[in-house]
Amino acid sequence: MRFTFSIHAYITALVVATVLPFLLFSGLLVERAVGNEQTLIARSIRDAAEAGASDIDRRMSALVSLALTIGDARMLRIGDLAAFHARWSAVVARESLTAVVYDTKGRQLVNTAVPFGTVLPAEPAIVRSVIATGKMEISGLAREAGTEKPVLSISVPVLGEHGLTHVLSLRITEAIAAVMTEQLLSPGQTAWLVDRDGTIIHRTRDPERFIGTRSPPDFLEQTGRHPRGTYLSSSFEDGPVHVAFSRVKLSGWVLAVSIPNDVLFAPAQRSLHRMLALGGGILLLAGLISWGIGRSIARSVAGLSSLAAAVGTGTHGFRPPATRIREVNAVATSMAAAAETLRHQSEERERYMDVLKSEIANRQRTEGQLVQSQKMHAMGQLTGGMAHDFNNLLSIIVGCLELLRDHWPDDPKSGELTEEAMKAALHGAELTRQLLAFARRQPLVPERCDINAVIGDFTRLLRRTLGEDITIDLHLAEALPPVRVDRVQLETSITNLANNARHAMPRGGRLTITTRETVLDEDYARTNAEVVPGSYVLIEVRDTGTGMKPEVLEHVFDPFFTTKEPGQGTGLGLSMVYGFLKQSGGHISAYSEPGEGTTFRLYLPPARDMAAPEAAAEPARPPLPERGQGERVLAVEDNAGLRQVLVRQLSSAGYQVVEAENAHAALDLIEGGERIDLLFTDIVMPGGMNGHELARRALLARPDVKILLTSGFSDMANGGAALPSHARLLRKPYREEELLRLVREALNE
Repeated sequence: MRFTFSIHAYITALVVATVLPFLLFSGLLVERAVGNEQTLIARSIRDAAEAGASDIDRRMSALVSLALTIGDARMLRIGDLAAFHARWSAVVARESLTAVVYDTKGRQLVNTAVPFGTVLPAEPAIVRSVIATGKMEISGLAREAGTEKPVLSISVPVLGEHGLTHVLSLRITEAIAAVMTEQLLSPGQTAWLVDRDGTIIHRTRDPERFIGTRSPPDFLEQTGRHPRGTYLSSSFEDGPVHVAFSRVKLSGWVLAVSIPNDVLFAPAQRSLHRMLALGGGILLLAGLISWGIGRSIARSVAGLSSLAAAVGTGTHGFRPPATRIREVNAVATSMAAAAETLRHQSEERERYMDVLKSEIANRQRTEGQLVQSQKMHAMGQLTGGMAHDFNNLLSIIVGCLELLRDHWPDDPKSGELTEEAMKAALHGAELTRQLLAFARRQPLVPERCDINAVIGDFTRLLRRTLGEDITIDLHLAEALPPVRVDRVQLETSITNLANNARHAMPRGGRLTITTRETVLDEDYARTNAEVVPGSYVLIEVRDTGTGMKPEVLEHVFDPFFTTKEPGQGTGLGLSMVYGFLKQSGGHISAYSEPGEGTTFRLYLPPARDMAAPEAAAEPARPPLPERGQGERVLAVEDNAGLRQVLVRQLSSAGYQVVEAENAHAALDLIEGGERIDLLFTDIVMPGGMNGHELARRALLARPDVKILLTSGFSDMANGGAALPSHARLLRKPYREEELLRLVREALNE
C-alpha cells in the first residue's frame, strides 16, 4: 500500500528539514562565538596586564632618566644645596614628584616638598643600598618618616671629585597611580601593582584600603615562578576570579589584572537564553509560513487541474490560468517569453563585451604598474649594493688621505692636493647617500611634524633660492593631521621639486604648493603598486613650466636620468624623493604635459595617535676628540684595505688595536679571554654572522664591553633591537675625527 501525503505535509516537512539544520548550525556558531568571547575577555586582561606593565616600565625609565639628570646637576655636585632647591623644586613638583638629597649617613639635607632649611628626619634605610653599591636603586613601598605616608623612590648616587658625596632620591607619589588610572579596563576588571616584596603599591579599586597590604600567597607563588601568566584565584570581593599578571622589567614590580568569573561566563548564559528564545520563535514562524505556502500551492494546483480538464474536453479556448505559480503562467506565454529572453541575451552580450574591454584595459594598466614597480625594486637593490661597496672604497680613500695629511703636515703642496682629493671623496659619499635614498636604505630620523608649519618655515628661504621672477603661492588646508616623517629629508625633497620647477621656468612663472587631506581608495591601489588604501596627507607641488613628454615622464624617477645639460645635475634628485617617500610609507605621483607644466603629488600617512615628542637639548660637541690611554679596541672589518687604514688611525691615536677579518674570528678572541674594552665592528659581513649578532653574543660573554657599529647602509634598525640603547653607529665613509670622537664617547659611556 502506497502512502500519500498532502501538499501541506510535504511543505511542512521541507521547512522543518531546512530550519532544523540551520538551528543546529547556529547553535554551534553561538557556542564557538561564546568560547571566542570568553577567550577574548581572558586575553584582554592578559593584554591589559602586559600593556600596563609596559607603560609603567616606560614611565619608570623616564623617571630614572630624570633622576640621573638631576643627580648630575652641577650645583649638587659642588654642594650648593640652596641653589639646587631653588632650581629643581618647581620642576619635580610639576611631575608630582619630590626630590630629596641625603648625605652618606642617610640624613636628609634637602627636601623640595618643604622650604629650604627645614629640619628634616634621617632615613638611612632608603639610601643604604645606594651608598653600599654606588648604583641606582628603585625601592619598594615604604613609609615616609614623620608622616608615615606610603612612598616609592628612585635613588641615584651623586659623585663628586672624590667619589660619592650625596644620594638623590626621587619620591614618587602620584605618577604610578596616574599611569594605572590611564589603563583602559573593562567593567568588572581590577588592576593592582605589587613591589618586589609582595606589598601592594596601588590598586584601581579601594586604593586607600589596600595600599601597603600584603599580596595573597597564591599570587606571590605564581609571580615568584613566572614573569607573566594567568591563573584562577578567589577574592572576598568578587568570589572566583581570573587573574593575569606581568612583571615590570626595570623595577621588578608586578602588575596584575583580574576579572570575576561571573563576568567571564556571563556571555555564555545570555547566549543560551537568546538561542532558546530565537529557536522557538523560528520554529513557530516556520510552521505558520509552511501552512500558508501549502494552502496557496494547493489552490493553484486545483485551478490548474480544472483548466486542464476544460482544455482536454474542448469546452473553453486556451487562456492563461489565473494562478499564483509562475511556471503555470509561463506555459501560456512561452513564445513571448522566448522572444523577450533572446532580446535580453543580446543586450547582456553587449554589456559583457563592454565590461570585458574595460577589464582588459585595467589589467594592462596594472601589469604596467607592476613591471615598473619590479624595475624600480631591482634598481634599488642594485644601487643599494653599489652604494655599500662604494662606501667601503670611499672609507679607504678618506682614511688614507687623512693619514697622508698627518704624515706631511708642513707640506703646503701635499696639503692642497690632499684637500682637493678629500673634497672629491666626500662628494662621492654624498652621491652614495642619494643612491641609498633611492634604494630606501638611507638613515631617517622620523618625528611628528605639522606639514603646514614645515612648509611655512622654509618658504622664505625657498623664495630667495628660486628668485624674484618665480611667484610662490601657498594653499594650506586647516586642521591637517600630523605626519611622522624625517623633517630634513622632507624639506630636501620639496626643495628638489622646487629647483626642478625653476629649471622648467627659465623666464619665470608660478609655483603653487597645496596641502590637504585625501583618501586613496582600493581602485587607486589596484592600479598603483605598493600603495596601501587609506587616508593620506597630500602635498601638491605644481609649476607653470615647459612640462614633460610622456617618454620623459615614464623615466622621471629612474636614477641618473636627467634632461639637464651635462654638469647641471646628477639625475638623483627625483630618485631620492621617490625612495624617501617609499621608505616613509608614502607614495608619489607625477603628471605633466608639454607646455602645461608639471604636478608632483606627495602622499604621507597621517600619525593621528602619536604624542608630540619633547624637544631635546642638543649636546655640546667637543672641539677635538680625546686621545686614547692604551685601551684595547677589537676592530672587525672584512675589507682588508679598510681594516689596515682603521688600525693605523686608531694606533696613532693611542689605542691598542686587535684585528679580526670576520665575526667568527672576533668571537673566538672575545670568548678566549682576550682583554677588549671596545668592540668596533662592521654590520654587513660574510660568513653567516653580521655585526648585530656579533655584538649581542659579545655582550653575553663580556657584559662590560662597549659597542660601536659601522655600516655603509647606515641601517641600525635591522637586527639591532636587542642591543643596548647607547650602542652607537658610525656611517661609512667617515672622517678620522668622527671615528676617534665616537670611539672616545663609546669608551666614556
